[in-house]
Amino acid sequence: MAASQILYGTMPSLTQMITFIFLLDLFGVAAPGVPGGTVMASLGLITSVLGFDQAGVAMVLSIFALQDSFGTACNVTGNGAIALMVTGIAKKYMKDEGSENPQ
Repeated sequence: MAASQILYGTMPSLTQMITFIFLLDLFGVAAPGVPGGTVMASLGLITSVLGFDQAGVAMVLSIFALQDSFGTACNVTGNGAIALMVTGIAKKYMKDEGSENPQ
């Protein structure tokens, strides 16, 4: 939406935004596992639903390329944090199990 405001001076209408969000959700289901798959699948939606031209599509792709590595870093860090929490819970559970049933 910021790209639309910067390039065209207006925001898409509420119905356009809701339609875009709904369709992007559907397109996003098929894209996991493909790097950049969701943004590539959304290019048709960006042009047809939101009415972006080549400059708008280029700006969206540029923004995606700049922020993608941050999303990956957050994902990896979050996965590591969850793994540490599960390990801590498992160790506590195993310690509690061991004290009740010494062998």
